[in-house]
Amino acid sequence: MLQSVLVLRSAGGRIDELVERYRSVGIIEAAIPFGLLRGEALRDTARPDLLIVTSLWHDGAAYDSWLASEERVRVTRGLDALLDPDAPPEIHRLPVREGTDAAADLELDGIAVGRTERLHLVRPS
Repeated sequence: MLQSVLVLRSAGGRIDELVERYRSVGIIEAAIPFGLLRGEALRDTARPDLLIVTSLWHDGAAYDSWLASEERVRVTRGLDALLDPDAPPEIHRLPVREGTDAAADLELDGIAVGRTERLHLVRPS
């Protein structure tokens, strides 16, 4: 399995719009056929402009197929307008050993998962 971690910095305090965009177009749901097992978002309470999207994938090949897909291009169209143009998205890949959570002790660029709040990215059914 593979854990991907996407760190997004919102433009001008547009974090709520960014989260709503993820929900409204169903980005998480769109990735499931490509091998996504679980996806969630975290907001760093000390840095509220950050959205941290963690996703668990069957394997690296599944994640690569999502990254290369036209479906990903379609559902993420327009996100750039909500992102800080001076801070490109960071993508991290963490191998996951069975029975562990790769993101549990994650510390990237001063982002500590222990001081985050979980956000729901999946559209309500």
